[in-house]
Amino acid sequence: MDDLRADSLEIRGARLKGAARNAADVVMAMWPLTSFIAANPARIMERQPFDRAVTEVQQRLGGRGLLPPAVYRGLAAKGFVDHARLREAFERRAGGAGEDTLTVADAGVPVAEARWLAHFEIAFSGVGDPALAAAADAAARRVPTDARVDRDRRDEGGPLARTVDTIAARWVAAYTDTGQASWALPRREEGLFAAWRALVAHDPTLSADARARLERLLGGPEESRAERLLVRALDELGVEEAAWQPTLEWHLLRLPGWASFLKWRAELATPGTPDAELVTQYLALRLLYTAALAGELESGSGEPPPAESAAALEARVARHAAALARIAEAYGITPARLRGLPAGELTALVRAFDALDGDAQSLIWLEAQEESYRRDLLGGIARHLHLGTDGVDRPDSPARPAAQLVFCIDVRSEPLRRNLEKLGAYETFGFAGFFGVPIAYRGFDEAVTLDVCPALLRPRYRVSEAPSPCCAAEAEAHRDGRRLLWQLRKLASRLKGSAAACYGFVEAAGLGFLVPFVAKTFAPGAYDGLKARLGARVAPPVELTPELEPGAAQPDAHGLTYGLSAEEKAFFGEAALSVMGLTRNFARLVVMVGHGSRTENNPYGPALDCGACGGNTGGPSARVLATLLNEAEVRRKLAERGIAIPDDTWFMAAEHNTTTDEVVLFNAGEVPAAHGPDVAALRHDLATARDLNCAERRVKLTLADDGAPSATAHALARATDWAQVRPEWGLARNAAFVVGPRWLTAPLNLEGRTFLHSYDWRGDDGGKALEIILTAPMVVAEWINTQYYFSTVDNARFGSGTKVIHNVTGRLGVVQGNAGDLQIGLPEQSVMTAEGELYHEPLRLMTVVLAPPERVTAIVEQNAVLRQLFDHDWVALVVLDPATGRFRRYAPGGRWVEAGPATAAPTSEPTAATTPNLREPAL
Repeated sequence: MDDLRADSLEIRGARLKGAARNAADVVMAMWPLTSFIAANPARIMERQPFDRAVTEVQQRLGGRGLLPPAVYRGLAAKGFVDHARLREAFERRAGGAGEDTLTVADAGVPVAEARWLAHFEIAFSGVGDPALAAAADAAARRVPTDARVDRDRRDEGGPLARTVDTIAARWVAAYTDTGQASWALPRREEGLFAAWRALVAHDPTLSADARARLERLLGGPEESRAERLLVRALDELGVEEAAWQPTLEWHLLRLPGWASFLKWRAELATPGTPDAELVTQYLALRLLYTAALAGELESGSGEPPPAESAAALEARVARHAAALARIAEAYGITPARLRGLPAGELTALVRAFDALDGDAQSLIWLEAQEESYRRDLLGGIARHLHLGTDGVDRPDSPARPAAQLVFCIDVRSEPLRRNLEKLGAYETFGFAGFFGVPIAYRGFDEAVTLDVCPALLRPRYRVSEAPSPCCAAEAEAHRDGRRLLWQLRKLASRLKGSAAACYGFVEAAGLGFLVPFVAKTFAPGAYDGLKARLGARVAPPVELTPELEPGAAQPDAHGLTYGLSAEEKAFFGEAALSVMGLTRNFARLVVMVGHGSRTENNPYGPALDCGACGGNTGGPSARVLATLLNEAEVRRKLAERGIAIPDDTWFMAAEHNTTTDEVVLFNAGEVPAAHGPDVAALRHDLATARDLNCAERRVKLTLADDGAPSATAHALARATDWAQVRPEWGLARNAAFVVGPRWLTAPLNLEGRTFLHSYDWRGDDGGKALEIILTAPMVVAEWINTQYYFSTVDNARFGSGTKVIHNVTGRLGVVQGNAGDLQIGLPEQSVMTAEGELYHEPLRLMTVVLAPPERVTAIVEQNAVLRQLFDHDWVALVVLDPATGRFRRYAPGGRWVEAGPATAAPTSEPTAATTPNLREPAL
């Protein structure tokens, strides 16, 4: 009989593991902040159409999927929503309902029109007659009070769930700590559940009775498998097998941040290791605590549904009064007639327009706001298109550019590219910031190896950096100085964290800490400059170059090859140049520009670095591509494949600091002497473009004059200020992804809202390059877009709240206050202004592609991920047909509809940068 019970438990445990894997779908896999990767927190909902998904976010994920209608009305009042676009969206979604006409004071009021006036038109035109407004207020107060409140609130769980949350968060934080704690969790190498089981008998939070119940559930030491004990806990709680998955989902969503991080750890783990079943282990821990504490704490909140507060009641009356006044004005109903409306007519009217619920209203507002932006962008592109006899063509055929620069597609690159292009004959390109070479990178004298590639890819090569031949003399001094500084920091950290030495250390070294504290607080820029000069004295800077030659004959333990062969170098060089469309008319100087950020005291710093580089800086990737393209053997192979690079073309690498807009050119000492004037001219113009760009961004970052002598100084001050909660806006307000040559958008000021990926349809007959762009960079852009979207519409659930009370835990994430859940999204300061108003406009991404529609159709049909995004309206797809200059928009099911006319015949319109109606918020 015991064997039979054991077999039954084994079978049920296997089914339980399947239920746990399915339940884990409700949370995303969340990377640690050290390699911050954007992700859609509602990714599970992408399996269904967007409008259905966002209305179910509350029920399934416990968050809000849309802004409230009142917020959209406020945006409309500020000019973010075009009236005509709003009416079009209303007609599509609510205008043709075929509702009966209501009789109100002898006037026939169509229900659809009543809804339009009550919920939408009212945002654009108020009521000017005070008598009518007073009458409407009196009528609204006679509307019967509906005692119903929002009963769709998630079960808060009561004291039992809150206690389990606190305990579980503490155990998980101890297990996942990566070196912040002075004392590590014992037996951590055995896995979360094994370490917890070995130590839980000493948990001081458990009463004697709760500990006894837990020991009974755990059984003897031979019963150690998490899934079997999880089944036992579910049985103890009376959860039927049919309810396993929703129960497990509920527990995962109690601490969605920690659950998301554990899911990431589990997906990264090697099969068969303890972490591979980390989510199941975490659920076992939670459910066993829940069963042990159930006899002492209430499982539910025990609170009755809240009554409507006086403030909420007054707000509802005011909303009804405004709507009634607007309808009365539109249909000529006098104040007297409105004040005396029969109760039946009044109630019927209010119920009719209130039947269009908040989510339905918000979807109309969202669609209208999106179309307001999208029509402006497409209109701006159309106005500057040049149509020749063969269709769309570039406006001119420039001579050899002064220099060519390849930037990351990141939206922050667009303003710098635009400002640089104003200054000379520069040609810029957009390409994924890892420059097409997926590497695991280790810097010179660094112990840590970083995966420098998008999350969709895994590294294929291991690359280390070594001192450039021109700087060999400084290399040893640099290494010795860095090691000295590292040892001093490590010593100070240990002394501060030591229970025995901390007091004496602070007494002895207190003044040494006070001076930097005061300097960083009151003169951050000056302190930063002094620190940099002292650091350069101790560890002289050294130019670095990637070691690309094949190393060890065998791959490393992770299957990565050391270096690249000549054939592999040529492959990646050809792929990068072909995809970005840089295959002819090479300049004397071609610069690969990666990017990173510069901030102080900012756990979210990696979120401002290059997403295409795994949340790291893009400089190493830029150096890899530039180095291999300078090799004679690679150029010979490229020439055989139709890409002839002139002998006088030199490739350089650089890195754009998105916080200060400084662009640092690497390895200038290796540049041939003949290119010296080219480099000097580029440096000068990059510095000027930096000043121009900082002036643009200063307006967006500050609400008043901060006293900084220049915009560039202002940017540097924000980057070095350790109290600055918003060093830059990051990718806020991103809204579009444009695939095409730069001349397609060059005349426009895109306001840093657009990902720009270079692409020339004429050199991509098979569509392979376009397929790579749509299935990799565009998908990552959608992740970024949806992360910003949900972090804005519900920052408490899908963001991370205010930075002011953030604390780093385990060196892997932040919590609010001193404990609790790991925060999963972007902080308020990344999406909202200082007043708490929206800065980011939460819009779905629009992708615009200049390519033959049939080519795009074939790619979408072959890729399930693209069909899901486009068919379910998570991303809007617009194709600009190069043969006709007409826009065609993808409709669910693979249909194409006309989305705009061609421009007039060939135009002589100037191509100087102009600004279409792309709105900036009024800060």
